Amino acid sequence: MKNYSLPFAFTLINMLLSSCVKDKFDAPPVNCADPNGVNSTMTIADLKALYSGIGFLKLTSDDIIEGIIIADDRSGNFYKNIVIQDETAGIAILIDGSSLYTEYPIGRKIFIHIKDLYLGNYNGLVQLGYNVDYSGTSPALTEIQISIADKFITKGSCNNLIVPIHLPISTLNNAASLTAYQNKLIQLDSVEFSSSSLGQTYADAIGLASRNLTVEDCTGSTITLRTSGYADFARDTIPSGKGILLGVYQIYGTTPQLYIRNTNDVNMLDTRCGGGGTATLHDIIEVRSVYTGTTVSAPSGWKIKGIVTSDKNYLNTDAKNIVIQDATAGIVVRFISAHSYNIGDEIEVNIDAQELSEYNGLLQINNCPNANATLLSTSNVVTPQTVTVAEINTAPDNYESELIELSGVTLSSGTGATIYGGSLNCTQGANTIILYTRSAATFSATTYPTGILSSIVAIVSDFDGPQIIIRSTADVSP
Repeated sequence: MKNYSLPFAFTLINMLLSSCVKDKFDAPPVNCADPNGVNSTMTIADLKALYSGIGFLKLTSDDIIEGIIIADDRSGNFYKNIVIQDETAGIAILIDGSSLYTEYPIGRKIFIHIKDLYLGNYNGLVQLGYNVDYSGTSPALTEIQISIADKFITKGSCNNLIVPIHLPISTLNNAASLTAYQNKLIQLDSVEFSSSSLGQTYADAIGLASRNLTVEDCTGSTITLRTSGYADFARDTIPSGKGILLGVYQIYGTTPQLYIRNTNDVNMLDTRCGGGGTATLHDIIEVRSVYTGTTVSAPSGWKIKGIVTSDKNYLNTDAKNIVIQDATAGIVVRFISAHSYNIGDEIEVNIDAQELSEYNGLLQINNCPNANATLLSTSNVVTPQTVTVAEINTAPDNYESELIELSGVTLSSGTGATIYGGSLNCTQGANTIILYTRSAATFSATTYPTGILSSIVAIVSDFDGPQIIIRSTADVSP
């Protein structure tokens, strides 16, 4: 067995590492302009829809896809492949070459002529390659040879903006997300490396072995960050704080994983979960505006304050749910477990990186730890806004989770039932809205009043359409 001196060992290690890292000084691409007469004829989602997910599919049509490169091989964390995405989906492109980033850098638009290429998958990760190699123990998709890459890939403009999709970890762990967000650039807010991972490097740079690290949020949801031992940042120690992580979302089997492009994708300088820190107060309407139709994380370092308008004591609201309202809007907060707040309590809620999602159309801050809420004062009064049924039906989002008052309305079941439980028609002139009462409500079996009512105070809700919810029978005035 050979014995090496320590200086020689370090020299050997450095030589080995340097042979695996891409040359940082290769010239950037030139002629960064979109080609004339080359246009996409299908989206990446359309392309992937052709593939059953089993075996390999040879593509025979003359279609063209286009996408922006979101990952290249510059850092060494992606090997012999680039990843592109359009507005519909993302896909990995296998190319047999080194320093691919000199021609195919992040931010460049490319057009891919798909005829005679193959679709396949590597443990569930859909890829586009050149052919199928049957010589090994199992068939494998092969890379496009760099010498013929121009036959299939037309280069376009450079430095295109890539906007990451803000998602909570809980969404990425959903089975449907393995398809919906695969090979897309994702941003996680207010996350940190698990305490068991602290002190480690991103990967094993000495043994050139990949490493899986656990990233988690303040609710305990986790996801794997995988880094190649050949990455030029493999020897870097991971940060110990909390913050933002960008990564390309991929899978291995059924396990979701994220791959960063370089350490610029990691910005964790804030105080770790449970470690204090100062949150900034925001109006509820600002929080509502963050949600644009798909599940997202609330921004890092945000908190809200509002007065409780729902009443837990009469059980017409789920024990985990609370409705709060400030001067700008209202919103539902769904805690992890049953809460203890009463109507009129003013509370402050730290919503740092909490999930913003809809439940059958109703926007909520979901799975919020109960410890994130603080009682500020009691016995506050929210004056209901006087509106009409027509106004609610016309613009329900303007009133959702707010306390309102209707006058001159009648209640009817449409089925002959005379009790509150279930869905009642609340009619005002020619307009009707559903008044819903849970079967668990203490007044569910109480008979509702007939005739024209002087007023109903209720919270505007949504269940695949606008509806209103009373807190107790005291909200109904004959």
